Amino acid sequence: MASALVGCRGTLLHSDYADLPRAQWDGQQPLCFDLPVVDEPWEGSLWVSVRTIRRFAYEQVVVRAEVLCEGERVEDWQLPVVTHRASQTCAVDLLYGEHFSERMPLRIEAGKRYTLRLTHRMRLNPLDNIASVGFGLQAQPTNLFDTYIF
Repeated sequence: MASALVGCRGTLLHSDYADLPRAQWDGQQPLCFDLPVVDEPWEGSLWVSVRTIRRFAYEQVVVRAEVLCEGERVEDWQLPVVTHRASQTCAVDLLYGEHFSERMPLRIEAGKRYTLRLTHRMRLNPLDNIASVGFGLQAQPTNLFDTYIF
């Protein structure tokens, strides 16, 4: 059961991260996350987050984000996650930098099971110095599907 949390940019419905063994992301093995099952239809936005070790060499990581509803693809995005622009870095400490993609509008229907499948689309594989990959679901104002600037 998902709980509503108050974040720095509004209401966070859910977030989850997968820690990567040896800080390597294998683009041949998708990372899959179950989205929360909701009792009422939910509209908000989804973003992808990549936590990199300081030695990360690339300016961005291109991530394919697929949303599946009961096994059928309903969304398919190529999301660049910029890793060398301070304005998009939310948290930096001695261990890693956390970087976010743009927010994409998402609707979740009541009672249905959704899965988020993430794969990196970089030429180099595996991609080194990535500590974890995750996502967040953020509630938005009612005009969500109008243009939204992150």
